[in-house]
This record gives sequence, structure tokens and C-alpha cells, in this order.
Amino acid sequence: MSEAGAGDSVNESTLRSSPAGVRAKYHAARVPILWVTVVCTAFAIGLIAAASVTVVATRNKTLSDGTGDLSRLGLAIATHTHKIIFGADLIISDLEERFISAGKVSADGFVEYAGIKSMNGLLHDMVVISSDLDTLVMIDRHGKLINSSLSGPTPAIDLSDRDYFINLRDNPDLSYFISEPLKNRGTGQDSIFLAHRINGSDGAFVGIILGSIATSRFAKLFSPMLPSSEASISLYRRDGTLLSRQPQLESPGEKSQAIQQVFANAIAGTEQETLRTRALGGTPQIVAIHTVPGYPLVVVAADSEDVILASWRQLALLISAVTAGAIVLLAIGGYQIGRQFRMQTQIEEARAHQEKSDRARAIAQTAERIQAKARDELKAIMDHASDGLISIESNGTIRNFSKPAENIFGYRADEVIGHDVNMLLTEPRDQRSGSGLAMAT
Repeated sequence: MSEAGAGDSVNESTLRSSPAGVRAKYHAARVPILWVTVVCTAFAIGLIAAASVTVVATRNKTLSDGTGDLSRLGLAIATHTHKIIFGADLIISDLEERFISAGKVSADGFVEYAGIKSMNGLLHDMVVISSDLDTLVMIDRHGKLINSSLSGPTPAIDLSDRDYFINLRDNPDLSYFISEPLKNRGTGQDSIFLAHRINGSDGAFVGIILGSIATSRFAKLFSPMLPSSEASISLYRRDGTLLSRQPQLESPGEKSQAIQQVFANAIAGTEQETLRTRALGGTPQIVAIHTVPGYPLVVVAADSEDVILASWRQLALLISAVTAGAIVLLAIGGYQIGRQFRMQTQIEEARAHQEKSDRARAIAQTAERIQAKARDELKAIMDHASDGLISIESNGTIRNFSKPAENIFGYRADEVIGHDVNMLLTEPRDQRSGSGLAMAT
């Protein structure tokens, strides 16, 4: 009789030889194991899917929050920048109106008006009142400095090479111009200049009134508002000319056609926009762009996407760790449940083996009893027969030896049973005593 194999597998011959009830119990035990596997797998897939959805959703939420924060920061800086530029613009416009009100709206009249002794004090007082302007300057139509807010005699300075002078002189339709960052020849500071074109009564160009704002003023505004070490805040003209940036990585006054195109695409028809781009740096950035209302200026607040997503990465790692832990616990629980079912199956299998062994033992014992009884009956028959009877196996071994045969051959039964029948035939027949002999095979 073959034995069942070790482990979880069940010997199929044993299963087939088992009673129907045992086979039914075995198959009934296998079904829960299958269901445990299916349920655990489904739960694991569900956990992974839920974790993936959560990670993606939190990433989008983090990017959205970071973009919103940058947008609000850009709006705040654009509003503050507008306040600075608008305040300077009001003061220059006031000086322009004073000149027009004086009634001498001509090139010579402008030189005369700008050159009066009290003008220096007036310009100085206006700069003090402004708090945003560093200097106020009046220039004639040839680019010569007429007067300024600086103390002391007015130096002889030719400003005809400045971009603001060239643009306002050559473009009658321009009423004002914001320059690129230039070195202020009066203060020595890097400054941007807000210049107004002054026209005569006939519309001819008669001079310029301008105010200077040090770029360091914007640096002081931008620095404390940087949201991270990877962030930047920049002020551009719409044509892509960089006016100020913190931290300062580019040269002020540098003009970029790529930046100009970004502005053209991003803020066409609107005053603000947010986007994800590499155009403003080498790594992925979230960029918030805001125009400064009423002026051709653009504020750009940018931060690294990696920095914005730093908190999300920690959360994603936590979610991944929790999910992995849950899957491990689920696998352990499923294994333990499956192990219990497998143990039950093995117990049922052992019982089936035991029942089969018991049945085989009972059958063998019954057969042995039947054979013993048959031998006893055959021996009784042989012993009461008048002839000597011998039964032999197919191989010639003596199985039964009757009493008359003992008399005939002179051997007791216990001397010949189990021996070859030829031992009885070694002497001539006529030397044997007794009556006839019968052999049965």
C-alpha cells in the first residue's frame, strides 16, 4: 500500500481509495484555501490601488497649493511694485503739470523753468516725500542735465546716450518709458528710470523729467518673501528685459527673447498666469506670472517643483510604508488561515490512511481465519481418509500430510511439511508400507 507524500499535496491514489465522505471533506477543505488566496489578493490589489490614487491625489493637491501660494506671492509683489512705480509716476506727472501751468510750453521755456534756483529744493522735497524715489532729474531736448534733486551745483552730464532718452525723443507716441537697469551717474547706484516725455505746445519734444529707483529697493522687497532657497522673484519688462531678481543670478538689463515669448504666450489677454516650465531655469519649476497693472512690467515668482513636492514625498513614503505593512500583515494572516486549512486537510488525509489500514488489516485477519479454518477442515478430511493424502504447492512444497501418509512414508507431518515432495520419492515405492497414496496440488 503506497503512502501519501509529505507537505501540502495529497497522493491521488490515496484520495481515490478513500471513502466518499473523506474525499468530500478534502475538497471542502481546499475550497476555503482558494477563497482565502483570492480574498487576500483582492485586498492587496485594493490597498495598492487606494494607495496609488491617494499618492497621485496628494501630489496634485500639493502642486495646486504650491501654485496657489506662488500666485498669491506674485500678486502681492506685483501690487507692491505697482505702488512704487505709481507713486513715482504721480510725482513726475505733478512736475509736468507744474511746467505746463507755468505757461512757457517750449524747449526754451522748459530749460528756463527747470533751471530756476528753487527747482533744486522742490525736487529734493519731492524725493523726500516720495520715499520710493532716489533722485528726480530734468533734461533738455539735447540730453543735457538741467537740474536734479541732488545737493550742490548741477554737474554737466550728457544723458543723450541713455535708452530712455533715445526712445522718448524718437517716438512721439510714447508718453513715458521705463529703462533697463543703469548706473545712476549722480548716486552711483544701479537704478531703473521712469522717464516722462515733455512736449511743447506744438507737440515737439522739449525735454524729459525722470525719477530713478535703485534696484536694491526691489531686492530688499523680494528677499524676505522668497518661499525657499530654490525660489526666485524677478521683475521684467514685457520685452523680456530683466530689471531685478532675487537671488541675483542673471545680469540686470539682460534681455531674453525666450522670456519675452513666455510672457506673450502666458499672459495674452490676462494679467496673471501660472505654469509649469523649464524655460526660466534648468530644472522643472512652478512659475506664477503677474503683470503690474498700468505698466509694461511683469513679476515672476518661481519655485522648484522638487521643493514644493518635498512634503508630499514624505507623505508618499509614509503611505507606501503603511500600505506595504498592511500587505505584509494581510499575507501573514492569509498564510496562517491557509495553514490551518492545510493542517485540517492533512488530518483528514491521515484519518483516511488509518481507516484504509484498519480495513486492510481486518480483511487480512479475516482471510487468515478463513484459510486456517480451511486448513483445519482439510486436515480433518485427510486424517480420516483410508488413503495417504498429500497436498503440495505449485512449486512442489508439501502443504498437508495426512496420518495414513505418515504410516506409508514413515515421516511425521512436521518433518515433511514445507519440504520438497521429492524427498518422499527417493526410495522405491515397494519399500513403503501402508495402502495407496494420493497427491493433490
